[in-house]
Amino acid sequence: MATRSLRLDPALQEAVERAREALAESGGLGVSSAERYESPLGDQEREAVARILRDGTYRRLADAIAADDTELADL
Repeated sequence: MATRSLRLDPALQEAVERAREALAESGGLGVSSAERYESPLGDQEREAVARILRDGTYRRLADAIAADDTELADL
């Protein structure tokens, strides 16, 4: 997961958006029920993950790690 915002050239961003729209219209972005991911986490674990994402804890920790190790900043 990248920890720095990605900024695309405007022409490339437009091409990406057109490609996504075309895929969505053709059904190419859908996931069949057989391909759906099922989390091994229980309800409490899923809620804990959701909470640290929602409240910004994950973002703060990722930023701190990226500040200490620039090689990890783009992962």
